[in-house]
Amino acid sequence: MRRALLVLLAGLAAGSLFLGEENPAELLSLDLRFAAAAALEPRGEISERVAIVLMDRGSEEALGRPAGVSWRRYHPSLVDTLLASGAALVAFDAEFAEESPEWDAALGSAFRASGRVVAGESFPGGTASSLRASFAAIGDLRIRSYYSVPRRVLPTTPPPLCAAAARILAAREEIPAPELSPAGFWIDFRKPPAYFPALPYAAVLGAKEGRAADEARTPLSVFAGKAVLVGDAVGSDRHPFPNSLGLKRPGVLGQAYALETLLEGSSIAGPDTRGRFLVLAGAAALAVAGSSARRRWLRVAAGIGLPLAALASGLILLASTGFWLPLAPILAAFSAAFLADRAARRRELRSRLAKAVGFDPSLAEAFRAEAAKAGGTLEREAAILVADVRGSTRFVSEAGPRVAARVMGEYLAAMERCVTAEGGYVNKFVGDEIVAVFGFPLAAEGCASRALRAALAMFASLEELKRAWEGGGLPQLAGMGVGLDYGPASFFEVGGRSKSQFDLVGDCINGASRIEAMTKELGEPLLVSGELLARLDEQLRSGFRLKAKASIRGQGERELYAR
Repeated sequence: MRRALLVLLAGLAAGSLFLGEENPAELLSLDLRFAAAAALEPRGEISERVAIVLMDRGSEEALGRPAGVSWRRYHPSLVDTLLASGAALVAFDAEFAEESPEWDAALGSAFRASGRVVAGESFPGGTASSLRASFAAIGDLRIRSYYSVPRRVLPTTPPPLCAAAARILAAREEIPAPELSPAGFWIDFRKPPAYFPALPYAAVLGAKEGRAADEARTPLSVFAGKAVLVGDAVGSDRHPFPNSLGLKRPGVLGQAYALETLLEGSSIAGPDTRGRFLVLAGAAALAVAGSSARRRWLRVAAGIGLPLAALASGLILLASTGFWLPLAPILAAFSAAFLADRAARRRELRSRLAKAVGFDPSLAEAFRAEAAKAGGTLEREAAILVADVRGSTRFVSEAGPRVAARVMGEYLAAMERCVTAEGGYVNKFVGDEIVAVFGFPLAAEGCASRALRAALAMFASLEELKRAWEGGGLPQLAGMGVGLDYGPASFFEVGGRSKSQFDLVGDCINGASRIEAMTKELGEPLLVSGELLARLDEQLRSGFRLKAKASIRGQGERELYAR
């Protein structure tokens, strides 16, 4: 349950960083979906509402001058040709801020006569005063861009170019004009750029009367019944579009997509803030379910399958319905949740390994690397503590299994805490016997003194346990004996494929065990060897006296000291 809660919180925390519509990661995921949706569109399909005339490099070369004010002399002829071809409206994705007395009179007259020309400006009052009355409407050229990518149309004064054009079209067709909400709309980029028929400015300008329907030579019939956008296709007016994967295209294409979106009512929309959070919560819950699978292959399958399912769902929903499923928070939630689950499982495994070996398992890895260089075994000096309960056999038989298990469990846990508090570790439990090591692979400095302090703490802790057991009406352990020795020991790893453990052998191990057994014979709860006594701090050493000289098999006569 704790791991599941951690996974859930990790997913929610990571996903909440990507909840906003304007988040870069979410916009990138949206762009990838637009590109995929555009690639899936049938080839050859063209817009029934919008077409484009490009003021491109070829037209500049054909006319012998760059696009700009100097092209105004050609605009009346261009508009006449487009309207003769059946265009419902001509909209210039260009500013008319500067006056050109040489051409503006004829330009204004042609525009007023048509009644179907919309101008663009990038700021209020940007169109020259001599031309303002010549246009059927004036629209703002600004499209809200995120990271230089046109994406969103917002209400402005004057209205956006697409909204101004849509109103003129609606009035001509006698239908209600599309209205912009206060939040504007996100442009629909699901169609490929080729969806909008486009011809060079010079090609349209050079078309002669009678060729409007000549598809082979000048297919001007493509403009019939459509709003025609005229815009620059060179220089700085090029932008990366969501469906172009970063490739820069003429800026007028953004106006085309915006106008098509408004006319078709196909704006991209997704859940509101509350809905996005519910989507995130659902993703985090799915991640918890997937990461909680007992079998590792199921967790791996969920970790791969859930993100793929989210990506596929996001693409299908966008391509088929225009629904904007927020993918960035979903993918962030999945990633964070599965990483958190893996980290938690590794931490749990590490904890179990630490309990198995008695110390940080990374030290065991370091030992393996060092031991491999030394032939598999390392010899180091260490202090060994062996502790055993007095009368444990009788205690278990008299107390009964359940009570004995509780008392012995509390005893062993308390004794281990005393050992670890002094920088040692329990090498093994043999029934009620405890074998503890002070030194390698943990810190070796002062290991003899730390072993003695741990032993003294064990006796004090046992007394506290006895009082607690007595207060709880539980039987008490009779006592314990502790033996301490110091000397060289060989550290190694033993076991096979199914089980292995870190262990050590040496005279100090056998010595500590034998010394602990002598505590019963000599009637002393604590005995230490002369070797360990010699390495104690002076303050600790002063409290000991020679108790006996004992012969230990294989080690000869040893001096034993008691407090």
